[in-house]
Amino acid sequence: MSDGLSRALWIILPALFFVEVLLQSRLVDHVLRLKKTLDKSLRAIRSKKGSDHWKEKALLAYARHMFILSMKVFLILGTAFGGVFLLIILQAVIFGQDGMSVLRGLSQWDMIISSALVAAIYIRLRAKLIGKPLRPT
Repeated sequence: MSDGLSRALWIILPALFFVEVLLQSRLVDHVLRLKKTLDKSLRAIRSKKGSDHWKEKALLAYARHMFILSMKVFLILGTAFGGVFLLIILQAVIFGQDGMSVLRGLSQWDMIISSALVAAIYIRLRAKLIGKPLRPT
């Protein structure tokens, strides 16, 4: 297989997988809900209304909610990165290359920038083809 084609596969497949995992898992929705809960907790702290006892109870509930949302975000990102790592290792096995040399090659700036560009282009094309925005409304 030509070097250009194999290099393109190292970039395209993991980038598309990463984007799809993030989009299908509604990562943006979870992050926005986390921000909304954080804003509510800050308003409760600054509020002159309500007793300290009420604020303690409200902040405990907000903290629990933020912890659950943070764990969801962490699991989504872990799944995305883990899947990309396994996909890269699978590609290395298929093409008969050393996994560590492949990972070193992927850590070069041109590969990182190329992956980001592929992901950005894919997101734009996907949004146009599907016809709906990527952000939750």
